[in-house]
Amino acid sequence: MRDILSLLPLEKFEICKKTGEIFARHSERVWLVGGAVRDLWFGKAKEMDLDFVTTACSADIRKIMRRPASAIFDKSVSKGYGTQGIILKNGAEIEITPLRKVQDLKLPADADPFTAPLIADLMSRDFSINAVAIDVTPDGFGAVADPSGGIADVHNRILRTPGPPHAILTDDPVRAIRAVRFAALFSLDIEPRTRGAIIHFATTSPNLIRAVSGERTRLELFKILAAPSPSRAVRLMDDLVILPLILPELAALKGVEPEPGYRHKDLFEHTLGALDRASELRRPAPQPAFMLAVLLHDAGKPAARRMADGRCTFTGHEKAGSEIAEAAARRLRLSLDEIRRVAALVRKHHRLHQYTPEWSDAAVRRALHDLGELYDDAIVFSMADATGQDPERRRRREEHLADFARRVESLDKERVLKPKPPIDGNAIMEILGIKPGPSGGGVVVGKAVKHLTDMVVSGELDADDEAAARRIVANREWEREGDAKNPSGAYN
Repeated sequence: MRDILSLLPLEKFEICKKTGEIFARHSERVWLVGGAVRDLWFGKAKEMDLDFVTTACSADIRKIMRRPASAIFDKSVSKGYGTQGIILKNGAEIEITPLRKVQDLKLPADADPFTAPLIADLMSRDFSINAVAIDVTPDGFGAVADPSGGIADVHNRILRTPGPPHAILTDDPVRAIRAVRFAALFSLDIEPRTRGAIIHFATTSPNLIRAVSGERTRLELFKILAAPSPSRAVRLMDDLVILPLILPELAALKGVEPEPGYRHKDLFEHTLGALDRASELRRPAPQPAFMLAVLLHDAGKPAARRMADGRCTFTGHEKAGSEIAEAAARRLRLSLDEIRRVAALVRKHHRLHQYTPEWSDAAVRRALHDLGELYDDAIVFSMADATGQDPERRRRREEHLADFARRVESLDKERVLKPKPPIDGNAIMEILGIKPGPSGGGVVVGKAVKHLTDMVVSGELDADDEAAARRIVANREWEREGDAKNPSGAYN
């Protein structure tokens, strides 16, 4: 067991050894702990971060590490427990936290008084697989502390709390969501007592889970969506009664049928199928905002659902879904760019569904322009959204999308995505005799610019053909009845 640190990459092994020596010189002990140790046993040493706990307090950690570090950051607000972020002079980053002072915690009967503070810290952690520590101080280097049997749980693929589940969950309600993340990421079974406690906690104290900050919920959710089979984690959230507390928009899709008597999937099941397909297409690193958009792409359908002549329609669900997805993204505290992207992806996720090779070149150009920077995501989105049982339908969708992509590659994408009319607003005002000032001419100029831009996008006007642009403006072609390009909004 003492040889476990030899599994570390050499650079990380040296950091552990050096950190232990530095703290020993100040008569303090230090242990590698938590996820870092867990990942060693799960064979993920290359990916792991180095987190330590120590007998030193926060102020002393800063003093001890002042010389070995190039920068020290107090992470107490975001991490709690006085955590200090350390950037070493070789550029590596580690975190060091004082041992937690845990009150009224029963320790194992055979607990060593010398290590009692460490054992108390470990027993207060979220799950047994994260409650293992390895001494890196020279006189105890490699000694393992595992008071709750976390190593056995790793081997047996079990997730459970090291102490009484209800107390562990009450101490930090985000642990209910984190249980889903670990179960999905490491293919663990949540042991019955812990599972029952999570369900009871979510049922009797839902507001405690709802009150978890958007930032912390987002962190857990994004890691869940990065799992190889994210649908498993979402189903587990639903089974544990957590899903309606953090994503009520998704939970609302359960039981909603795309068509009366539809025998295959309700919208919830369809969404999970799309989620797994999107994850598969975007391996190894699906973008979290993209995956959230897939998760919420049909969120507007329950409100938009209408029956007409025995058929179900969802007219306008993209717009409604976009607004719902934007509100969810704001609640989860995504960045402004991510919020806009999620909302736009949901609003435009249907754009390429109806594409066929019969579309005109102008229609292809207009579709590409409308999608803009979302184009690559829209292709994957459309493939992922074809989750029906009919393999022929899926194959046809993929062939059509591949054809669309080939046609896009033949275009001058820069001119389509960032079209510039041959003449500007000043020239248009000159041609139409509009004088500067608040005379209402700005509306006409705006319509003229848009008309010219649309013609450049569709390929009907060359971006360098100033003479043609002047003629179009002089004839006020945008005002001709029936001349509007594609008034229905369709692409073909």
